[in-house]
Amino acid sequence: MLKALLLDLGDTLVHDTRVIEHVPAALTALGALHVASGEPLPFALVSDYQSTPSDPDGARRLFAEYLDVVRRCGLLDFFEPVAQRITLSTQAGVRKPDAAIFRLALTRLGTPADLTTAMFVTENAAHVAAARALGMTGWQFGADITDWSQGPLIVAKAIGDRDPSRLFAAAALRVRVLYTHVLTQVDRVTDDVILAEVAGAPARWVEFARAPNGDIVGARDVEVSRQERLFTSALDESGALARDGEPLAPGQTHRLEPDPDGTPRPVRKRFSIT
Repeated sequence: MLKALLLDLGDTLVHDTRVIEHVPAALTALGALHVASGEPLPFALVSDYQSTPSDPDGARRLFAEYLDVVRRCGLLDFFEPVAQRITLSTQAGVRKPDAAIFRLALTRLGTPADLTTAMFVTENAAHVAAARALGMTGWQFGADITDWSQGPLIVAKAIGDRDPSRLFAAAALRVRVLYTHVLTQVDRVTDDVILAEVAGAPARWVEFARAPNGDIVGARDVEVSRQERLFTSALDESGALARDGEPLAPGQTHRLEPDPDGTPRPVRKRFSIT
């Protein structure tokens, strides 16, 4: 079960002193997500910033310097309190991708120091490979995540968060970047689709298809009544809804199947929950 997200800074969130496009909006969207336990997703910075062993005050000085960099980039508010949400190699005594720095970051973040529960994003391909070898879920910025507007939806899929209200910021960011649409609400989220209302005159409902990693890969207008939307959402939230083509699991009574125009609708397949 994934419980925490660790982020590199240089060339992942910022380049030199310039914040990479969509990073602030992505961090805001990540802050709305919850892990499976129902707690907000904790995320932290983990960076190589090393003092020399002969300089006993070096760690404190470098930490202050690092905070100043993050502050000047306008990102410090996302990582408060810094004693919990920023970990430097000089504090761990090792550099990334040593397991010790990741375990220290998780401990400071207040989560178990179990690397299999952690996600890590960096631009460094070798560090991603090493993190995966340690049991972490790793993504390379520039390859697995090519634009930060993707990031929150990919993380949401990994942690299993499908709450429409919590995913609104993530979906709105990605849809704005991909289609320039403005979302007014997200009604239903599954592993396969996001059903959302798009602003306009008149407003319309659009179903956004999701790739296996959680990103949005397509869109189509649909006609769905409010009653049906509420019914489908209730089935999905209660675990009673199966995807098209999947066998019914215990407790599932309905399956989403496309009608003649291709719109997925819930169809009852079982009258007992067993």
